[in-house]
Amino acid sequence: MFTSVARRSARRDVEAASDVLDVATDRLTRAEELATPTRGRVNELRSVIDDHHRMDSTRRMFDDFNDLAGVAHDAGRLCRALDQWKHWTNGRIFDNIALAEIAATLRNHDDRPGVSQLAAPLAQWAQQRGLQLQPPTPSRSSMCIEIDF
Repeated sequence: MFTSVARRSARRDVEAASDVLDVATDRLTRAEELATPTRGRVNELRSVIDDHHRMDSTRRMFDDFNDLAGVAHDAGRLCRALDQWKHWTNGRIFDNIALAEIAATLRNHDDRPGVSQLAAPLAQWAQQRGLQLQPPTPSRSSMCIEIDF
């Protein structure tokens, strides 16, 4: 069992650990006090960024709503490209210009679920045959604020 020497040694270790803990707790409290103003500003910035994302989303919905004819035309192009892609996979022969249009349309809509997986076989097939399909149309960019800490 424990001897009195071992107990005294253990008590000293506990006291030393308690002292270290007290110092660490004091430093943590001071660090949190110093960080409070910065945390407040960071939280305000996060709120501004969240508001921006909500406003940007709403603005995009209004833009799409105001351009229903353009959205419908774009959706029609995607449907035609998907139909043509299906015919191409079933063996129908298309000229290089038609294949490039199909590829470009699919790339312009690769943010939609599954579309990028459809474009990949067409791109691979064209690459194996040395065909140069037209580069993708640049997508619409959105404003964003980045904050590094």
